[in-house]
Amino acid sequence: NINELVQAADTIVEGEVVNVSYFDYNILDTDFTEAQTRFLLKVTKAYTSNVKAGDLLPFDKLGGITTLAKEIRNSGRKPVKPIGKAEENTKVLVSFAGAPQIKVGDKLVCFGHRTTFYEPDALYATVGAYMGRFTVSPDGARIERYMPKDDAVDIDKESLKMSKADFDQQMAEAVTNKT
Repeated sequence: NINELVQAADTIVEGEVVNVSYFDYNILDTDFTEAQTRFLLKVTKAYTSNVKAGDLLPFDKLGGITTLAKEIRNSGRKPVKPIGKAEENTKVLVSFAGAPQIKVGDKLVCFGHRTTFYEPDALYATVGAYMGRFTVSPDGARIERYMPKDDAVDIDKESLKMSKADFDQQMAEAVTNKT
C-alpha cells in the first residue's frame, strides 16, 4: 500500500522520462548478466524535500534490451533451433515479471531509494521493483501501477488504480505520517 511504499522510500517524485538506455550488469563476476534499463526522470513534483522540481534523477530497473545470445545463456532455456553467429547479436527485450518497458515521455511517480549496487555513483532504484513505480495517464487525471497477472489476485499487491487527486491526498497523509 502507499503507506508502506512511503516508509521504504528515500525519495518520492513525479516526473517525465527524458532519456532511456540499456546495459547488461555482470552478476557477481560471473559470465551471467542481467538486462537493465536506466532512465532519467525530470522531476515535475517532489513529494519529499530532498529533491525539487527540475532535478534530473537516474533510475535503474531490472529488464531491458540485450542480445539473443546473452538472453539464451542467462535464461537457461534451450533454443528451439540452434542460433547462428549472425543471430547472436540480435537485440531482444527482456521483461521483468512482464512489466512494460520505460519510454521517453512516460509520466511516472517513483518511490525511490539510493543505491550503489550497479555503479559506485549513487543512483535510484524503485522500491519493490515495479511495485514502487506508477504510471500517470497522459491527461494527468489517473494513476496506476503495473501488476503481473499472477500477483493481481494478491490483495496486498493491488494495482492501486485511482484518480491522481485521490493519490495526491493519500500521499500527503502518508508523507506527513512518515516515521
